[in-house]
Amino acid sequence: MMKLGRLERDEAMRLLGRYRGDREAVYAALRTRDLARERNARPH
Repeated sequence: MMKLGRLERDEAMRLLGRYRGDREAVYAALRTRDLARERNARPH
């Protein structure tokens, strides 16, 4: 499993419950969320 902080791990567990153990879907959701956060944090 990817190295995650406690907050990310808690969120991943919530996502795992939502996706019923579909790990790829969980990682895809986390990746898209992280990409969106990076895009929003970077001033243009």
